[in-house]
Amino acid sequence: MSELKITLTAKEFIDAWTGAYNGVKKEDRKGYWQDNSGNIKFENIQVNENIYIPKHEQLNYLSIGNSNLRNIRIDHAKAKGFTFENTVVENFDLLSIDTNRIEVRKDTTIGALSIDNNCVLKEKFEITDGARICKVQLGARELKKVVIESSFIQNFIWKQDSFCVLNITDCKIEILKFKQAVIIKDSVFQISNTSVNLLECSTFINTAWLSISGLRPLVDYERFIIDEKEYPILKDGEYQFEPITNAKTTLRLENSDLGKTSFVNCDLTAFDEFIFYNTKMLEVFVAGTKLPTKITIPKDTENEKPSQERLAFSQFKKMADNRGDNVQATEFLALEMDAYAKQIANQEDKGGERINLWLNKFSSNWGNDWVQAVLVTIGVNSYLFTLYCFSLGYTLGEDCDLFWELLSNMSATYAALIKSCGINCWQNCSLKIVLGSFRTNFNMFLAVK
Repeated sequence: MSELKITLTAKEFIDAWTGAYNGVKKEDRKGYWQDNSGNIKFENIQVNENIYIPKHEQLNYLSIGNSNLRNIRIDHAKAKGFTFENTVVENFDLLSIDTNRIEVRKDTTIGALSIDNNCVLKEKFEITDGARICKVQLGARELKKVVIESSFIQNFIWKQDSFCVLNITDCKIEILKFKQAVIIKDSVFQISNTSVNLLECSTFINTAWLSISGLRPLVDYERFIIDEKEYPILKDGEYQFEPITNAKTTLRLENSDLGKTSFVNCDLTAFDEFIFYNTKMLEVFVAGTKLPTKITIPKDTENEKPSQERLAFSQFKKMADNRGDNVQATEFLALEMDAYAKQIANQEDKGGERINLWLNKFSSNWGNDWVQAVLVTIGVNSYLFTLYCFSLGYTLGEDCDLFWELLSNMSATYAALIKSCGINCWQNCSLKIVLGSFRTNFNMFLAVK
């Protein structure tokens, strides 16, 4: 796009688009012409003024290629459609427009593209073939199909709350937000083989089907250079980019209901930070996916961290249970119980429960560590058996034969120890609780494994 372009004024552009030059042919006037269908095509042009079209009954199909334009704003109009190819546009804003399609293709670069919640797109909205857009905000009243492929979007905000089929494939997205939005029943959202630096669901409800597969953290990429007012910098007709390396990545779920969402072949532990707060995930399905084991919560809710950790890990446990993965379910049970122990750590009326939780943690780490379970069981048995032997009058010595003879009877220690006349009622109950706890946890571990 460095070749010399034909400069048009905003009025010339609007007149050509709205039909003032109906019938003009490519050879008659450089920069724009009409095809056989009456659609207007602009090629190799430059418009240095803002383009604003209010209240127009029927705009021709607009096709722009290899061009540079400033701001395009259309308000309360009907248009057949739009196609941008290999073009630079500062801003493209649609307000209360009724159109068939919007296509952004072939290395087109746009500063901001916004579709407000009074717009109607009857066929599809498409971003493909290496397009780069700094900010996309979608919130149309009717938007039936969205296709985004092999492109870069720096900030993508989804505010749509009507039926839609969304497909995002092989893209790089710095910020992907589903904010104050609802996926309406019968909609289908698919995000596949896409890299994201920040994926955020905030005040979001999914009542349909959302499939996320091959999600990866976006760490190294090129982004638009932003000025102090957060506008992308344009220089000599080209947007400026800067390389980003080793960027911090975040997965954020806050005050949302993920509904029937599936994560397939996603390593969510690869994200540097998992921020969670009051989000429902009970219906989420995972396959070939690693779930986070470290939870961060919003800074203004730090006092709720144990309860939020428990809420997240209990739902992860449920996901594992639903697909029959008892091993992973037990691992998340351990994390859930650790969070619960922290939650009741300072509650005076939970003393007995804290002891029970400590015994479960100490004996086998909630059934997750068989080595710990074996060692603790042997250690407790040996200690109590030694005390029992001392109570019968035996002392430490060097008689190995007597030692092995006594050791062979250790399996019968429980009954003999409890029946011994030297143990009172309180000691009896205590021993039953301690020994029973260790034996139960060890047997539970064996059953799970």
